[in-house]
Amino acid sequence: MSSGGCKVIGVIVFLIGLSSAGQADFCEDLEIILDSAQDGFGEVRGELISRHLDPLSDTRVIWQCTLALTGAKTCEVEWRRYSYSYNTFWHKQSEEANAEAFAALAELLDGCGLIRKQASKSGRSLWVVVEDETNLDIVLAHNDRRVRLSCTTSGFPNP
Repeated sequence: MSSGGCKVIGVIVFLIGLSSAGQADFCEDLEIILDSAQDGFGEVRGELISRHLDPLSDTRVIWQCTLALTGAKTCEVEWRRYSYSYNTFWHKQSEEANAEAFAALAELLDGCGLIRKQASKSGRSLWVVVEDETNLDIVLAHNDRRVRLSCTTSGFPNP
């Protein structure tokens, strides 16, 4: 690996909290999560957190994750409107730190073979895809309070 590649991994290790084998571990965990999308993330759904009926007669069901990506502070699997979403959140100390963590996570996703499709005009969110996967939307986004990686698959009735 070139010295530039080592610097990038060093920055990622610091920003996201990866171990020295971090890229491979991150990609393996991400693969497990993405593979579990076929059954509504059943393999990574843990304890039921809440079942909420909102004023528009829409049910929202949330489970804890049994597998969170490296360095994540919170993780949940959510069912809402025929879709399951695996949501992982990183909370850094400032907007700048969140922007740096966002960039580091984008590099990690590139290293895992995901394909960047489109970034928002603001540069605060990025849509990525897995080749040949037609029912999975993956969005990486950040704001001044957090970084969020959301993987969503649809076509599931109320659990």
